[in-house]
Amino acid sequence: MQQKVTIFYLEMTNKNQFIPKIGFEDEIEIKEIENDEYLNFVFFTGVGLPFKWYSRLKWNISEWQNYFKNNNVKTYLGFHRNKLIGYYELEIQADNNIEIMFFGLLPNQIGKALGSKFLSHAINSSWKLNPKRIYLHTCSIDHQFAYQNYVSRGFELYKQEDEIEDIPSKNEFVEMISNYYNNYIDRFSSNL
Repeated sequence: MQQKVTIFYLEMTNKNQFIPKIGFEDEIEIKEIENDEYLNFVFFTGVGLPFKWYSRLKWNISEWQNYFKNNNVKTYLGFHRNKLIGYYELEIQADNNIEIMFFGLLPNQIGKALGSKFLSHAINSSWKLNPKRIYLHTCSIDHQFAYQNYVSRGFELYKQEDEIEDIPSKNEFVEMISNYYNNYIDRFSSNL
């Protein structure tokens, strides 16, 4: 289904722009995990499905493995009171920029006032890596408060554009997810 989508390009070029949510370090625990083609697919799907994230759903296992092999990516999980709330991926690029590739809460954690604190951790994790700048993209089909959350934490808009995107239907989403799991099972069942 074709849909008009507005894409917002946001950046933070100086650590002094960062406006952390008060109490973020006390309320949410962050754990960096090793990148894994299966777990990252699970997090990507679990967090992104309500917002029609589809960019990686067509990837097969080898494409996931190659992405992590050929890029400097760090994956983090967020926990609130020992309960998993979401994940984010940081891609550290050769020019010393960091892109927050994916960031979000699991659907059952939305609406609990955790998003701004979790985002504060993602930004803090990024600045600890001493980048020249941190940037990300969000769009008009993301969570209704995503853009405001980014701006409230100090990101500034540097570009905006409208695109017509071919958003998969519900059945196409289900088929892409099913294909991944079927391929995963076929590939690794012989090792069991």
